[in-house]
Amino acid sequence: MRKTFILLTIMTLLASPVMSQIDLHSHAITQGYLDYIKANGADMDEGFPIPGWDVEKHIVFMDKAGIQTSVLTMPAPQP
Repeated sequence: MRKTFILLTIMTLLASPVMSQIDLHSHAITQGYLDYIKANGADMDEGFPIPGWDVEKHIVFMDKAGIQTSVLTMPAPQP
């Protein structure tokens, strides 16, 4: 128990805003994907319109938020 506490304390002290972050939940919503789901009537499956996505804007957001890496996934509904 004491070793765990010491380890967690050290990890907390080492963590700082200077360290880069990893975003584990980002959706790459390309225009081709939007076109596909609209053509198949699935654009409102989540109850609201799926937003567009732009790689340049995503990178600007990452830079402002201190995110070094984003793991991109497909949004629902998936073809």
